[in-house]
Amino acid sequence: TLYLNGIKGMACIIVFIMHFIITFYPAVFNGPVFSAHLPGSIDAMITQTPLMSLINGRIMVGVFMVISGMILTLQVMKCTDRKRLAQIVTKRYFRFTLVLFFFCLFVFILRSCGLFLAEELVEITDSRGTKGIYSQELSFLDVFTHAFYLIPFKKDTTFSTAFWCIRDMIVGSFISILCGMAAHNSRKRI
Repeated sequence: TLYLNGIKGMACIIVFIMHFIITFYPAVFNGPVFSAHLPGSIDAMITQTPLMSLINGRIMVGVFMVISGMILTLQVMKCTDRKRLAQIVTKRYFRFTLVLFFFCLFVFILRSCGLFLAEELVEITDSRGTKGIYSQELSFLDVFTHAFYLIPFKKDTTFSTAFWCIRDMIVGSFISILCGMAAHNSRKRI
């Protein structure tokens, strides 16, 4: 599974780069509707080339999710210890939400100190797709509410637009666990 983790890693890197491109060169993803920043409007032209499929973050999120689900299903299929299986299931939620909590806390601190400059960046780059997204006032309680409930169960993107896929990842991981358990149990009967 090392090579599969390598593919997942490459997908993550491409998604990270895609977020950078969307922020600073929005014409790459939105075409000429948004202002181009590169000479000859090359960033707007990339939208209409096959290169777009290589840097499309949504495709790479799908690749990441499918491979993650496959690895998790195989892990559950191989698991013979019921206690270990219960640990896999219970740890899953906290593996997601603890990372979300610390990220949301970091964003909350940046916003509280006036160091979260998303709106200023919109004015510079003309990436109108994110205009006003981060203008909502947040409390410390919101960090907990969003990290442990709204993001994983309601697809909330208040702290980051990248969180659109978190609920799908959590639900998908539990579906993968159920598929692995079903496959494991069916092998016992054969």
